[in-house]
Amino acid sequence: ISGSAATPITTTAVTVAGGATLSTINTAAQTINLVGGALNLGAGTGTTNLGLDLGTGGAADLYTTSASATTANTIRLNLNGLSGFGAGTYTVLSAAGGLSGATYTLGTLSGSLTGVTLNVVSSPTEVQINAVASSGDFYWLGSGGTSWAGITGVNTNFATDLAGTQGTITANGTPGTGSSVIFSANGQTGSTLTTT
Repeated sequence: ISGSAATPITTTAVTVAGGATLSTINTAAQTINLVGGALNLGAGTGTTNLGLDLGTGGAADLYTTSASATTANTIRLNLNGLSGFGAGTYTVLSAAGGLSGATYTLGTLSGSLTGVTLNVVSSPTEVQINAVASSGDFYWLGSGGTSWAGITGVNTNFATDLAGTQGTITANGTPGTGSSVIFSANGQTGSTLTTT
């Protein structure tokens, strides 16, 4: 594989075995076009990890081939939100078929992935990240630190209710412009919050 944030990433085939990691997180959402080359993900044992950038207006690191892919086991998508990231649909894998052989999950989340609820949607020909603008009430828990954007695994710093039910990026997301934030919840674990 060759390329950088300034030049397109090029290769003719990608194989990431079970238990292995490939990250193209480099501050630029780029298409890795394999033309008709092989895309093999997850063969063997263990979880396969893919690190991907999500950018503005649906732009994302995208592995694409006109051939059928070979996928197996669990593929964890570790996502990095770039400046300008927002609600939308982000295609990260595209093939003529074969993408339904694996189970896709969210892994490590970093960057500006706030104000949305994230879900993985897969079909035989595409794997997409669906980011929906968050709304409604959020209750501060602080279970992921003192940052508004604190996420541990898929758990956020916010509860879904006053009872302190742990919120996740896949269930209720993090607060957005259409949200109300209440700085109290039963079971609050974070440190004292100070505002100035």
